[in-house]
Amino acid sequence: MKRFIKKITAAVAFLAIASVAGAQDDEITKLLEKYYQDKLRTEVEVENPTYRPVIGLSTGFMTFWGDVQNQGNSPLLGKPAFKLNLSGFIDRKHNFKWNVFWINGEISGYYDKDINFKTQINQYGVNLEYTFATLFKRGKFNPYLSVGFSPINFSPMGLNPLTGKYDRNLRKESEKKGTKYGETSFTIPVDAGLNYALHDRVAIRLGATYNYTFSDYLDNVSPTNRPDSYAKKTNSQTDSYLFTYLSLNLDLFSDPKTFRRKTYMQVLENEDALTMDQDGDGVFDFDDMCPDTPSGVEVDEKGCPLDKDNDGVPDYLDQDNSTPLGTNVNGKGVAISKDDFAILDNQFGAVRREDAAVTLSDRGARKYKQKGAMPTKFASVDKNRDGDISYEELKQTVNDFLDKKSTFTTQDINELYEYFFAQ
Repeated sequence: MKRFIKKITAAVAFLAIASVAGAQDDEITKLLEKYYQDKLRTEVEVENPTYRPVIGLSTGFMTFWGDVQNQGNSPLLGKPAFKLNLSGFIDRKHNFKWNVFWINGEISGYYDKDINFKTQINQYGVNLEYTFATLFKRGKFNPYLSVGFSPINFSPMGLNPLTGKYDRNLRKESEKKGTKYGETSFTIPVDAGLNYALHDRVAIRLGATYNYTFSDYLDNVSPTNRPDSYAKKTNSQTDSYLFTYLSLNLDLFSDPKTFRRKTYMQVLENEDALTMDQDGDGVFDFDDMCPDTPSGVEVDEKGCPLDKDNDGVPDYLDQDNSTPLGTNVNGKGVAISKDDFAILDNQFGAVRREDAAVTLSDRGARKYKQKGAMPTKFASVDKNRDGDISYEELKQTVNDFLDKKSTFTTQDINELYEYFFAQ
Protein backbone atom coordinates (compact mmCIF):
# COMPACT_ATOMS: atom_id res chain seq x y z
CA MET A 1 0.00 0.00 0.00
CA LYS A 2 2.92 2.40 0.65
CA ARG A 3 4.09 1.82 -2.90
CA PHE A 4 0.59 2.63 -4.13
CA ILE A 5 0.53 5.91 -2.17
CA LYS A 6 3.84 6.90 -3.74
CA LYS A 7 2.55 6.12 -7.22
CA ILE A 8 -0.59 8.18 -6.70
CA THR A 9 1.46 10.98 -5.14
CA ALA A 10 3.84 10.98 -8.09
CA ALA A 11 0.87 11.03 -10.44
CA VAL A 12 -0.54 14.16 -8.80
CA ALA A 13 2.91 15.79 -8.93
CA PHE A 14 3.38 15.07 -12.63
CA LEU A 15 -0.09 16.40 -13.38
CA ALA A 16 0.72 19.60 -11.52
CA ILE A 17 4.05 20.00 -13.31
CA ALA A 18 2.45 19.24 -16.63
CA SER A 19 -0.19 21.90 -16.03
CA VAL A 20 2.46 24.57 -15.31
CA ALA A 21 4.47 23.61 -18.37
CA GLY A 22 1.40 23.31 -20.58
CA ALA A 23 2.06 26.55 -22.46
CA GLN A 24 5.50 25.26 -23.49
CA ASP A 25 4.59 21.74 -24.53
CA ASP A 26 0.85 21.17 -24.72
CA GLU A 27 1.15 17.78 -26.41
CA ILE A 28 3.31 16.29 -23.62
CA THR A 29 0.90 17.73 -21.06
CA LYS A 30 -2.04 15.94 -22.65
CA LEU A 31 -0.14 12.65 -22.79
CA LEU A 32 0.87 12.92 -19.13
CA GLU A 33 -2.65 13.78 -18.07
CA LYS A 34 -4.11 10.83 -19.96
CA TYR A 35 -1.49 8.42 -18.60
CA TYR A 36 -1.91 9.39 -14.97
CA GLN A 37 -5.66 9.76 -15.15
CA ASP A 38 -5.69 6.12 -16.27
CA LYS A 39 -3.50 5.29 -13.27
CA LEU A 40 -5.86 7.07 -10.91
CA ARG A 41 -8.81 5.06 -12.24
CA THR A 42 -7.15 1.72 -11.40
CA GLU A 43 -9.35 -0.41 -9.17
CA VAL A 44 -7.87 -1.14 -5.74
CA GLU A 45 -9.04 -4.01 -3.55
CA VAL A 46 -10.33 -2.91 -0.17
CA GLU A 47 -8.60 -4.32 2.89
CA ASN A 48 -11.10 -5.87 5.33
CA PRO A 49 -14.25 -4.26 3.87
CA THR A 50 -17.48 -4.24 5.83
CA TYR A 51 -19.96 -6.71 4.30
CA ARG A 52 -23.65 -6.10 4.93
CA PRO A 53 -26.60 -8.40 4.15
CA VAL A 54 -27.20 -9.27 0.50
CA ILE A 55 -30.79 -9.29 -0.74
CA GLY A 56 -31.95 -12.25 -2.83
CA LEU A 57 -35.15 -12.33 -4.89
CA SER A 58 -36.15 -15.74 -6.28
CA THR A 59 -38.86 -17.27 -8.42
CA GLY A 60 -39.37 -20.91 -9.30
CA PHE A 61 -41.56 -24.01 -8.99
CA MET A 62 -42.64 -26.31 -6.17
CA THR A 63 -42.96 -30.05 -6.84
CA PHE A 64 -44.68 -32.30 -4.28
CA TRP A 65 -43.71 -35.85 -3.26
CA GLY A 66 -46.20 -37.69 -1.05
CA ASP A 67 -49.14 -40.07 -1.09
CA VAL A 68 -51.10 -38.01 -3.63
CA GLN A 69 -49.15 -36.41 -6.43
CA ASN A 70 -49.39 -35.50 -10.06
CA GLN A 71 -48.15 -37.81 -12.77
CA GLY A 72 -44.75 -37.02 -14.23
CA ASN A 73 -43.66 -34.77 -11.37
CA SER A 74 -41.00 -32.61 -13.03
CA PRO A 75 -39.15 -29.85 -11.14
CA LEU A 76 -40.08 -27.50 -13.98
CA LEU A 77 -43.79 -28.43 -14.11
CA GLY A 78 -44.77 -27.64 -10.53
CA LYS A 79 -46.68 -24.74 -9.05
CA PRO A 80 -45.09 -21.26 -8.96
CA ALA A 81 -43.37 -20.05 -5.79
CA PHE A 82 -41.41 -17.02 -4.62
CA LYS A 83 -38.58 -16.50 -2.15
CA LEU A 84 -37.05 -13.53 -0.31
CA ASN A 85 -33.63 -14.08 1.22
CA LEU A 86 -31.06 -12.14 3.29
CA SER A 87 -27.51 -13.48 3.57
CA GLY A 88 -24.14 -12.48 4.99
CA PHE A 89 -20.66 -13.86 5.60
CA ILE A 90 -19.82 -15.46 8.93
CA ASP A 91 -16.02 -15.87 8.70
CA ARG A 92 -13.25 -13.69 7.24
CA LYS A 93 -12.29 -16.25 4.62
CA HIS A 94 -15.87 -16.28 3.34
CA ASN A 95 -16.29 -20.03 3.63
CA PHE A 96 -19.65 -19.77 5.39
CA LYS A 97 -22.79 -17.67 5.09
CA TRP A 98 -25.95 -17.29 7.14
CA ASN A 99 -29.31 -17.07 5.38
CA VAL A 100 -32.71 -15.89 6.60
CA PHE A 101 -35.52 -16.56 4.11
CA TRP A 102 -39.26 -16.58 3.45
CA ILE A 103 -40.90 -18.77 0.79
CA ASN A 104 -44.46 -18.67 -0.42
CA GLY A 105 -45.80 -21.11 -2.99
CA GLU A 106 -48.27 -23.81 -3.80
CA ILE A 107 -48.21 -27.61 -4.07
CA SER A 108 -50.91 -29.93 -5.40
CA GLY A 109 -51.75 -33.52 -6.29
CA TYR A 110 -54.54 -35.20 -8.26
CA TYR A 111 -55.62 -38.87 -8.27
CA ASP A 112 -59.28 -38.53 -9.24
CA LYS A 113 -62.18 -36.13 -8.68
CA ASP A 114 -62.55 -37.29 -5.08
CA ILE A 115 -58.91 -37.70 -4.07
CA ASN A 116 -56.96 -34.55 -4.78
CA PHE A 117 -55.58 -31.53 -2.95
CA LYS A 118 -54.05 -28.11 -3.30
CA THR A 119 -52.41 -26.05 -0.53
CA GLN A 120 -50.45 -22.87 -0.03
CA ILE A 121 -47.03 -23.27 1.60
CA ASN A 122 -45.90 -20.43 3.82
CA GLN A 123 -42.34 -21.15 4.92
CA TYR A 124 -39.74 -19.12 6.80
CA GLY A 125 -36.44 -20.16 8.34
CA VAL A 126 -32.65 -20.01 8.54
CA ASN A 127 -29.78 -22.04 7.12
CA LEU A 128 -26.01 -22.29 7.12
CA GLU A 129 -24.36 -22.13 3.71
CA TYR A 130 -20.94 -23.47 2.67
CA THR A 131 -19.40 -21.56 -0.27
CA PHE A 132 -16.48 -23.89 -1.16
CA ALA A 133 -14.16 -20.83 -1.05
CA THR A 134 -11.21 -22.95 0.14
CA LEU A 135 -11.66 -25.49 -2.66
CA PHE A 136 -12.41 -23.25 -5.62
CA LYS A 137 -10.82 -19.96 -6.56
CA ARG A 138 -13.43 -17.26 -6.63
CA GLY A 139 -14.42 -16.61 -10.22
CA LYS A 140 -17.62 -16.12 -12.16
CA PHE A 141 -19.06 -19.51 -11.17
CA ASN A 142 -19.19 -20.71 -7.55
CA PRO A 143 -21.09 -23.73 -6.15
CA TYR A 144 -22.77 -23.74 -2.73
CA LEU A 145 -24.48 -26.12 -0.31
CA SER A 146 -26.66 -25.29 2.68
CA VAL A 147 -28.83 -26.93 5.34
CA GLY A 148 -31.24 -25.33 7.77
CA PHE A 149 -34.42 -25.43 9.81
CA SER A 150 -37.77 -24.00 8.77
CA PRO A 151 -41.35 -23.89 10.16
CA ILE A 152 -44.18 -24.14 7.58
CA ASN A 153 -47.91 -23.48 7.45
CA PHE A 154 -50.24 -25.36 5.12
CA SER A 155 -53.99 -25.94 4.65
CA PRO A 156 -54.98 -28.71 2.20
CA MET A 157 -58.06 -27.92 0.16
CA GLY A 158 -59.98 -30.36 -2.09
CA LEU A 159 -61.78 -29.89 -5.40
CA ASN A 160 -65.51 -29.25 -5.11
CA PRO A 161 -67.31 -30.95 -8.03
CA LEU A 162 -70.24 -28.56 -7.64
CA THR A 163 -68.24 -25.34 -7.89
CA GLY A 164 -65.17 -26.57 -9.77
CA LYS A 165 -63.01 -24.82 -7.16
CA TYR A 166 -60.68 -26.05 -4.43
CA ASP A 167 -62.86 -24.89 -1.56
CA ARG A 168 -63.30 -28.11 0.46
CA ASN A 169 -61.44 -27.98 3.77
CA LEU A 170 -59.88 -31.44 3.85
CA ARG A 171 -58.59 -31.15 7.42
CA LYS A 172 -62.13 -30.56 8.76
CA GLU A 173 -63.43 -33.47 6.72
CA SER A 174 -60.72 -35.70 8.24
CA GLU A 175 -61.61 -34.55 11.75
CA LYS A 176 -65.21 -35.67 11.19
CA LYS A 177 -63.86 -39.11 10.31
CA GLY A 178 -61.70 -39.21 13.47
CA THR A 179 -58.31 -38.10 12.12
CA LYS A 180 -56.88 -34.89 13.53
CA TYR A 181 -53.69 -33.11 12.52
CA GLY A 182 -52.25 -29.63 12.73
CA GLU A 183 -51.57 -27.30 9.82
CA THR A 184 -48.17 -26.29 11.16
CA SER A 185 -45.00 -28.35 10.85
CA PHE A 186 -41.27 -28.12 10.33
CA THR A 187 -38.89 -28.92 7.48
CA ILE A 188 -35.20 -29.56 7.03
CA PRO A 189 -34.34 -27.59 3.86
CA VAL A 190 -31.25 -28.79 1.99
CA ASP A 191 -30.23 -26.32 -0.72
CA ALA A 192 -27.58 -26.69 -3.45
CA GLY A 193 -26.78 -24.90 -6.67
CA LEU A 194 -24.48 -22.56 -8.54
CA ASN A 195 -23.84 -18.82 -8.31
CA TYR A 196 -22.79 -16.71 -11.31
CA ALA A 197 -21.33 -13.23 -10.70
CA LEU A 198 -22.58 -10.64 -13.16
CA HIS A 199 -20.89 -7.80 -11.26
CA ASP A 200 -19.22 -7.11 -7.92
CA ARG A 201 -22.67 -6.38 -6.51
CA VAL A 202 -24.96 -8.46 -8.72
CA ALA A 203 -25.15 -12.26 -9.04
CA ILE A 204 -27.65 -14.82 -10.19
CA ARG A 205 -28.21 -18.20 -8.58
CA LEU A 206 -29.65 -21.42 -9.97
CA GLY A 207 -30.64 -23.65 -7.07
CA ALA A 208 -32.91 -26.34 -5.74
CA THR A 209 -34.14 -26.78 -2.15
CA TYR A 210 -35.34 -30.18 -1.01
CA ASN A 211 -37.68 -29.80 1.99
CA TYR A 212 -38.05 -32.87 4.18
CA THR A 213 -41.10 -32.22 6.34
CA PHE A 214 -42.23 -33.65 9.71
CA SER A 215 -45.82 -34.07 8.56
CA ASP A 216 -47.57 -36.69 6.43
CA TYR A 217 -50.72 -34.62 5.99
CA LEU A 218 -49.75 -31.97 3.43
CA ASP A 219 -51.90 -33.95 0.96
CA ASN A 220 -54.45 -35.00 3.64
CA VAL A 221 -53.64 -38.68 2.98
CA SER A 222 -51.70 -41.02 5.24
CA PRO A 223 -51.97 -44.72 6.27
CA THR A 224 -54.31 -43.68 9.12
CA ASN A 225 -56.91 -41.94 6.93
CA ARG A 226 -56.38 -43.61 3.56
CA PRO A 227 -59.57 -43.44 1.44
CA ASP A 228 -61.07 -46.82 0.57
CA SER A 229 -61.23 -45.88 -3.10
CA TYR A 230 -57.52 -45.04 -3.23
CA ALA A 231 -55.89 -47.90 -5.11
CA LYS A 232 -52.32 -46.67 -4.72
CA LYS A 233 -50.27 -47.71 -1.74
CA THR A 234 -49.64 -45.25 1.04
CA ASN A 235 -46.57 -45.25 3.25
CA SER A 236 -45.65 -44.04 6.68
CA GLN A 237 -42.99 -41.66 5.35
CA THR A 238 -43.55 -37.95 5.77
CA ASP A 239 -44.29 -35.68 2.83
CA SER A 240 -41.64 -33.61 1.05
CA TYR A 241 -41.39 -31.08 -1.76
CA LEU A 242 -38.77 -29.54 -3.99
CA PHE A 243 -38.36 -25.82 -4.70
CA THR A 244 -36.40 -25.22 -7.93
CA TYR A 245 -35.60 -21.55 -8.47
CA LEU A 246 -33.64 -18.79 -10.18
CA SER A 247 -32.47 -15.99 -7.91
CA LEU A 248 -31.13 -12.45 -8.32
CA ASN A 249 -28.79 -11.40 -5.49
CA LEU A 250 -28.11 -7.70 -4.91
CA ASP A 251 -25.32 -6.39 -2.64
CA LEU A 252 -26.61 -2.85 -2.04
CA PHE A 253 -25.11 -1.93 1.32
CA SER A 254 -21.54 -3.31 1.60
CA ASP A 255 -18.45 -1.10 1.35
CA PRO A 256 -17.45 -0.25 -2.24
CA LYS A 257 -14.29 -1.86 -3.59
CA THR A 258 -12.88 1.57 -4.52
CA PHE A 259 -13.27 2.93 -0.98
CA ARG A 260 -9.55 2.67 -0.14
CA ARG A 261 -8.49 4.48 -3.34
CA LYS A 262 -10.85 7.37 -2.65
CA THR A 263 -9.51 7.70 0.88
CA TYR A 264 -5.96 8.06 -0.43
CA MET A 265 -7.01 10.76 -2.85
CA GLN A 266 -8.72 12.71 -0.07
CA VAL A 267 -5.55 12.51 2.01
CA LEU A 268 -3.48 13.85 -0.87
CA GLU A 269 -5.89 16.71 -1.43
CA ASN A 270 -6.04 17.75 2.22
CA GLU A 271 -2.40 17.19 3.29
CA ASP A 272 -0.16 19.92 1.81
CA ALA A 273 2.92 18.30 3.34
CA LEU A 274 2.55 15.33 0.99
CA THR A 275 2.59 17.48 -2.15
CA MET A 276 5.30 20.06 -1.29
CA ASP A 277 8.36 20.29 -3.53
CA GLN A 278 10.53 23.09 -2.21
CA ASP A 279 13.27 22.95 -4.86
CA GLY A 280 10.88 22.22 -7.76
CA ASP A 281 12.82 19.20 -9.03
CA GLY A 282 9.70 16.99 -9.39
CA VAL A 283 10.40 14.89 -6.27
CA PHE A 284 8.20 15.64 -3.24
CA ASP A 285 10.01 16.79 -0.11
CA PHE A 286 9.04 13.74 1.98
CA ASP A 287 10.95 11.54 -0.50
CA ASP A 288 13.69 14.02 -1.57
CA MET A 289 17.21 13.11 -0.36
CA CYS A 290 18.62 16.40 -1.74
CA PRO A 291 15.91 18.95 -0.93
CA ASP A 292 17.69 22.10 -2.18
CA THR A 293 18.78 21.16 -5.69
CA PRO A 294 19.55 24.28 -7.83
CA SER A 295 16.81 25.21 -10.28
CA GLY A 296 16.90 23.41 -13.62
CA VAL A 297 19.33 20.67 -12.51
CA GLU A 298 18.37 17.17 -13.65
CA VAL A 299 17.86 14.79 -10.71
CA ASP A 300 17.42 11.05 -10.08
CA GLU A 301 14.45 9.36 -8.37
CA LYS A 302 15.81 10.41 -4.95
CA GLY A 303 15.93 14.08 -5.96
CA CYS A 304 19.75 14.27 -6.08
CA PRO A 305 21.70 15.81 -9.00
CA LEU A 306 22.75 13.27 -11.61
CA ASP A 307 26.36 12.07 -11.69
CA LYS A 308 26.58 9.90 -14.81
CA ASP A 309 30.26 8.99 -14.44
CA ASN A 310 30.03 8.48 -10.64
CA ASP A 311 33.13 10.58 -9.96
CA GLY A 312 31.56 12.45 -7.05
CA VAL A 313 31.05 15.67 -9.02
CA PRO A 314 27.41 16.35 -10.10
CA ASP A 315 26.86 16.65 -13.84
CA TYR A 316 25.94 20.33 -13.66
CA LEU A 317 29.40 21.05 -12.12
CA ASP A 318 31.27 18.35 -14.03
CA GLN A 319 33.35 19.51 -17.03
CA ASP A 320 33.98 15.92 -18.08
CA ASN A 321 30.99 13.58 -17.76
CA SER A 322 32.79 10.59 -19.23
CA THR A 323 35.49 10.05 -16.63
CA PRO A 324 36.26 6.30 -16.27
CA LEU A 325 35.12 4.73 -13.01
CA GLY A 326 37.74 5.04 -10.26
CA THR A 327 39.61 7.92 -11.90
CA ASN A 328 40.92 10.65 -9.59
CA VAL A 329 39.33 13.99 -10.50
CA ASN A 330 39.58 17.58 -9.39
CA GLY A 331 36.71 19.83 -8.29
CA LYS A 332 35.63 20.26 -11.90
CA GLY A 333 35.32 16.53 -12.52
CA VAL A 334 38.41 16.50 -14.76
CA ALA A 335 40.83 13.58 -14.47
CA ILE A 336 44.06 14.09 -12.55
CA SER A 337 47.15 12.09 -13.48
CA LYS A 338 48.76 9.82 -10.93
CA ASP A 339 51.81 12.08 -10.78
CA ASP A 340 49.72 15.19 -10.22
CA PHE A 341 47.65 13.38 -7.58
CA ALA A 342 50.86 12.23 -5.82
CA ILE A 343 52.09 15.82 -5.76
CA LEU A 344 48.79 17.04 -4.32
CA ASP A 345 48.88 14.26 -1.73
CA ASN A 346 52.53 14.90 -0.83
CA GLN A 347 53.05 18.63 -1.44
CA PHE A 348 55.51 19.14 1.38
CA GLY A 349 58.22 17.50 -0.76
CA ALA A 350 57.72 19.86 -3.73
CA VAL A 351 57.94 23.38 -2.22
CA ARG A 352 60.76 25.74 -1.36
CA ARG A 353 62.13 25.79 2.15
CA GLU A 354 60.67 29.22 2.86
CA ASP A 355 57.26 27.93 1.78
CA ALA A 356 57.53 24.66 3.66
CA ALA A 357 54.28 23.57 5.26
CA VAL A 358 53.94 23.11 8.96
CA THR A 359 52.36 19.72 9.67
CA LEU A 360 49.59 19.71 12.21
CA SER A 361 47.81 16.70 13.69
CA ASP A 362 44.03 16.59 13.74
CA ARG A 363 42.68 13.16 14.74
CA GLY A 364 45.25 11.42 12.61
CA ALA A 365 44.64 13.58 9.48
CA ARG A 366 47.32 15.89 8.06
CA LYS A 367 46.84 19.58 7.34
CA TYR A 368 49.31 21.90 5.69
CA LYS A 369 49.57 25.58 6.38
CA GLN A 370 50.50 27.82 3.47
CA LYS A 371 52.67 30.80 4.05
CA GLY A 372 51.05 32.91 1.33
CA ALA A 373 47.98 35.08 1.90
CA MET A 374 44.50 33.56 1.51
CA PRO A 375 42.11 35.31 -0.91
CA THR A 376 39.81 37.64 1.02
CA LYS A 377 36.60 36.09 -0.32
CA PHE A 378 37.56 32.73 1.23
CA ALA A 379 38.09 34.14 4.71
CA SER A 380 34.58 33.08 5.74
CA VAL A 381 35.44 29.48 4.82
CA ASP A 382 38.29 29.40 7.34
CA LYS A 383 36.10 28.85 10.41
CA ASN A 384 38.93 28.27 12.89
CA ARG A 385 40.97 31.22 11.55
CA ASP A 386 44.15 29.19 11.15
CA GLY A 387 44.85 30.52 7.66
CA ASP A 388 44.19 27.12 6.11
CA ILE A 389 41.17 25.60 4.30
CA SER A 390 40.67 22.12 5.76
CA TYR A 391 38.71 19.34 4.07
CA GLU A 392 35.86 19.66 6.61
CA GLU A 393 35.66 23.41 5.96
CA LEU A 394 35.64 22.81 2.20
CA LYS A 395 32.93 20.14 2.54
CA GLN A 396 30.73 22.41 4.70
CA THR A 397 31.07 25.27 2.24
CA VAL A 398 30.10 23.08 -0.72
CA ASN A 399 27.11 21.71 1.20
CA ASP A 400 25.99 25.26 2.05
CA PHE A 401 26.30 26.13 -1.64
CA LEU A 402 24.18 23.14 -2.69
CA ASP A 403 21.63 23.98 0.03
CA LYS A 404 21.44 27.59 -1.21
CA LYS A 405 22.76 28.87 2.11
CA SER A 406 25.81 30.50 0.55
CA THR A 407 26.39 33.62 -1.59
CA PHE A 408 29.18 31.87 -3.50
CA THR A 409 28.77 31.35 -7.22
CA THR A 410 29.70 28.25 -9.18
CA GLN A 411 32.90 30.02 -10.28
CA ASP A 412 33.74 30.78 -6.63
CA ILE A 413 33.33 27.10 -5.71
CA ASN A 414 35.60 26.07 -8.58
CA GLU A 415 38.25 28.57 -7.44
CA LEU A 416 37.89 27.31 -3.86
CA TYR A 417 38.56 23.76 -5.09
CA GLU A 418 41.68 24.98 -6.93
CA TYR A 419 42.89 26.89 -3.90
CA PHE A 420 42.27 23.89 -1.62
CA PHE A 421 44.30 21.54 -3.83
CA ALA A 422 46.99 24.17 -4.33
CA GLN A 423 47.63 24.62 -0.59
